[in-house]
Amino acid sequence: MTASVGSSNGYKWAAYELTRHLSRLGPWELDEDAWLERLADLSGLLDSDETDRQIIDWFEANLPRCMALVPKRHQQTFIGGVRQYVEDCEPEWA
Repeated sequence: MTASVGSSNGYKWAAYELTRHLSRLGPWELDEDAWLERLADLSGLLDSDETDRQIIDWFEANLPRCMALVPKRHQQTFIGGVRQYVEDCEPEWA
């Protein structure tokens, strides 16, 4: 099943699941500490009054292949899934 099947909520679900696994999705060229620093940057964006555009920029810079699959018209829904996971589960990196 892909995010595009059904409604735009598929992108919220996809973002929720992606965010759930972020700690294990660091680019191969980064060591664990460097990836944790990037996750801390994301956490800072989520905790502040930063715009959703800056959060999207973080995902595009750090997980470009994943974000290439999210159409611009569904990016707000995607951010909703990211925020929902962080609210529901309070991951260690957040």
